[in-house]
Amino acid sequence: MTRQLLSLSRKDAVTRRVVNLNEAVRTTGKLLSETLDRKIRLEFDLTPETTNIKADETQLGQVLLNLAINARDAMPEGGTLRFTTRTEDDKVTVRVTDTGTGIDPENLSRIFDPFFTTKEKTKGTGLGLSVVYGIVKQTGGTIDVKSELDLGTEFIITFPASSEPRKDTAQKETRLAGGAEKIMVVDDEPEMLNLLETAMKDLGYTVVCAKNGMEAVEQAAEDIKLVILDMIMPEMDGMTALRFIRQKTPDVKVLISSGYTSPEKVPMLERIGIEGFVQKPYELGKLASTVRDVLDGVAV
Repeated sequence: MTRQLLSLSRKDAVTRRVVNLNEAVRTTGKLLSETLDRKIRLEFDLTPETTNIKADETQLGQVLLNLAINARDAMPEGGTLRFTTRTEDDKVTVRVTDTGTGIDPENLSRIFDPFFTTKEKTKGTGLGLSVVYGIVKQTGGTIDVKSELDLGTEFIITFPASSEPRKDTAQKETRLAGGAEKIMVVDDEPEMLNLLETAMKDLGYTVVCAKNGMEAVEQAAEDIKLVILDMIMPEMDGMTALRFIRQKTPDVKVLISSGYTSPEKVPMLERIGIEGFVQKPYELGKLASTVRDVLDGVAV
């Protein structure tokens, strides 16, 4: 909840550049294909036309992922999650459609309100769609929703098209640095844990997962070379877990993962005994290079 509140009220500068919306949808789809229940079928209907918009790439990914998670939660028995993109005049549109339970008409006008949720208290904070709404508006876009009970829901997001040329993406296409070491990833958010596990395994690492600080301490072992540790978790926070992990395995390297601590605070974090820092939401290339640098002892 703290992370989402800070994201909702965040006033720091974002990095907007020309982004291909189709590519952003495909990236989200790759993650979903490896983490969604097999009862949910993913479909894509992407326009062959140019879908360039000007946006912060990580924020755009957050929008698509949040909508997909909502769709997943609305289909406990399975169904279809569909992404559709279109261009018209000077607009680019993405539609995220599910065949789930739908939204009650009396709730439809409130879904973007902070803290409004129809989920159980343990399953939602009511902030996800508020964050989505805020990001879309900051990007100059609009968001609308259509829904019918027992038939499903469709979110329609429209962005201004960008005619600016995209910067050279050759660097992104370079093979990401990986390795074969054993790594533990610790995060209380299931989607974030799945993302880290998938990303690290794709890079060749052996991965151990822990969903809170207590599990991390229990699983700490000498053969684990690096811990990617979330800071805010239930039962035992990251700072407490770090102390106990250091007692069990003094030589293990630790990367702090956070959505609220800024990079400027890294020197302070280093004084408490960590080797590096990665900020959420993750940029895969930066995450891969930071992990490799920490393992190689060349992180600055």
